[in-house]
Amino acid sequence: MIAAALLATAIAPAIPAPFLGRWAERSSACANGGHDMTDIEPHTVSEAEYAGAVRAVWVVRPGQVVVTDEDTDFEIRVTERLTLSADGRTLVWQVVRRDGRAVREPVFRMLRCAEAVR
Repeated sequence: MIAAALLATAIAPAIPAPFLGRWAERSSACANGGHDMTDIEPHTVSEAEYAGAVRAVWVVRPGQVVVTDEDTDFEIRVTERLTLSADGRTLVWQVVRRDGRAVREPVFRMLRCAEAVR
């Protein structure tokens, strides 16, 4: 059983390193902290009260991934397209599916905050 748990951990989908960090729509949110930021970690996407465990990651091309994450507390599954700028300082974020259904939602341009995710 322990070996199976280790294997499951080893092959769990992970968001690539260039996307990891703390992101906000405005630089002032980076300075103030709080609910206006999104943290992207290898296996979790979180903002405010939402913490989505990463379920799948597809690398579309360098600088662009599609991620499916799920928050079991809120029973929400979200798929979003993440695109990094060439310098890695801006992230374009668009939700493309909610609970398996295609959606058209606004595109968010987010700035990388200087503080690293802990």
